[in-house]
Order: sequence, then structure tokens, then C-alpha cells
Amino acid sequence: MVRILLLQLPFYSTWYINFEWIKESPNMFYFIHIPIVLLFAMASIWLFNNIDVKNMDKKWFRFLFQGTEWLAVVRSGQFLKEIESFKHN
Repeated sequence: MVRILLLQLPFYSTWYINFEWIKESPNMFYFIHIPIVLLFAMASIWLFNNIDVKNMDKKWFRFLFQGTEWLAVVRSGQFLKEIESFKHN
């Protein structure tokens, strides 16, 4: 679910674009705003591909997903790992 939500990231940098702004200052639009939108698009695609449970121990993942809600998910994952190891022993 979070992966799909992060695909919207580039659109948050386009909500204020209007045609008058493009006509009045095209250099600002093409050389500043378009690269920013492309950067947001690349970041959202990278996050979509890399947000997964297997990356849960990485520092960037913990930075993005922190707080009491995520802590409960981490603890439940640890509990499931304990249950699996108990089944194998």
C-alpha cells in the first residue's frame, strides 16, 4: 500500500503549474522545475522497487518507517520469526 502511495510523489510538485507561468518564464520551468519533477519521479520509482520487508534492517528504511505504528509491525515480524524457528526445532 505504501509503495503505491509513493508513486504519487512527482505529482505533488506539479499542483501549482499554470500556463501563464510557463509562458512568462520558460527557462525557469524547463531548467529548474522539470528536473525537480524528474528527480521526484526517479525517487518514487526507486522507493516503489525497494520498499520491501527484506530491506527492513537497512538504515534508510528505518528512517522512512519509524514510530509507534511501525514498531508494532517490527515486533510482530520478530515474533513470527521466533514461531518459525520454534517449529523447526
